Order: sequence, then structure tokens, then C-alpha cells
Amino acid sequence: MGSYKGSYMGFIQTPYAPKLVHRGFIDGIDNLCLAGQWLQTPGGLPNALVTGKFAVQRLVKRFHLADSFRQNL
Repeated sequence: MGSYKGSYMGFIQTPYAPKLVHRGFIDGIDNLCLAGQWLQTPGGLPNALVTGKFAVQRLVKRFHLADSFRQNL
């Protein structure tokens, strides 16, 4: 849908546009961590994977789950 020749990136970063980075949380909504292809520029599949990894890391840190993961390995 509007993806030029099946491009895996959503939009291009230009020198004139500020780089947008979302910290993954929304103020006022507890226990919600965001991930997805449009969360950071330039968008697309690689950013969806990276923001998913960051979301898991944030949740592990916030809820102190690192020891739980080590015990289950």
C-alpha cells in the first residue's frame, strides 16, 4: 500500500528534518510499552524489530524480571 517497489523502509530521513525517537512509553498509561515500525525514523521492518527488542528490555528493567529469565534458562 503505497510502498515504492516493495520498499522495506517507510520514509526517508533528510538533513533538514529532526530525527524523531520515541521513548516507548505514554505518560499517564501504566504498564504499556510501545513497539512498531512507525515509532522511529525512517520506519519500516528493521525498526519494528529493534523497537520490539527495546520494549522487552524496558519491561524487564521496569518490573525487575532479569532474575526470572536467568532462572528459566
